[in-house]
Amino acid sequence: MATKYSRPSILAILLLAVFNQFAYAQDLTLSPDDLLIEARADGLHLFIRQKPDIRSVLLVESTRDPAMREHNFSFRARQWNPINGNEIRVLNSAVIPEESRIFSLVSSTVISHEILGPAFHIYIPYVLYYGFPPGRHGRIYVTDGTFFNIRTFNLPYADYLGVFRDNPFILEARVERPVPLLAAPANRLPVTGHIIGIQQLMVSREIDFRWSAVSGANAYIFTLQQYINGQRQTIRTAEVTGTGWRLDNINVLYPGNFYWQVEAVNRNAAGVIQQRGMAGENSFVLDVPVPGPVFLEDPGVLYGN
Repeated sequence: MATKYSRPSILAILLLAVFNQFAYAQDLTLSPDDLLIEARADGLHLFIRQKPDIRSVLLVESTRDPAMREHNFSFRARQWNPINGNEIRVLNSAVIPEESRIFSLVSSTVISHEILGPAFHIYIPYVLYYGFPPGRHGRIYVTDGTFFNIRTFNLPYADYLGVFRDNPFILEARVERPVPLLAAPANRLPVTGHIIGIQQLMVSREIDFRWSAVSGANAYIFTLQQYINGQRQTIRTAEVTGTGWRLDNINVLYPGNFYWQVEAVNRNAAGVIQQRGMAGENSFVLDVPVPGPVFLEDPGVLYGN
């Protein structure tokens, strides 16, 4: 019987109490407290607490038939993804080759999660595939009531040479609408195409970047980049609460082409970004001989706080 579990997350999980006779010597069980799932624009992100005996996890479309009469298949994504696209999976004592492009929902990689501690991270796209023709195969659309089985292994790479346990659950989706992006700041100065020449430097050796306030924003992320050796390099980045930022000394810049961006964001009381914005971008040219090197600063981590 399914047991409903409430937790402060976008999605809830109903864990089915199904015992797997194939895992008996080690603790490969999962409870709702061991799971956290988030709905994002690209799909679902499932975090699974890593227990001492659990070395890898695999998402499967059903539990194993105790009578061994029916096959079951792992879920797979259609395309590579940065979360699990490079994960190794062992099947029939051999590593599934990369060129097969079988992107199983598998993880042997342990990350540090702020709530669960050591955890596995699995990306679940909204469309999943299983099986192969001419046998049983198909695809499912992840929605309310979707059935998943988290298969836990005592060996890495979902290797069946060890023992495993099936931990089935049903997704109870209370998916909220994605938070809309804040508008890009308007009235950005300097405008695109602006040229800073010797005449401007005779008046001031500062550059003032300005923009209009965005409704719903309480902070702005400013980024200044220069086009160097065929690519953009970040020269400055800063977060401000006002509608402007000043470069105090133009000597830190070499002549050339520059791009500057500003994104409006909203942070909650804990300082976490709860609403992102569309970045507005302008470009300008510094057309004067300015001595001195370019000083690159550590851009810092502005998006994960």
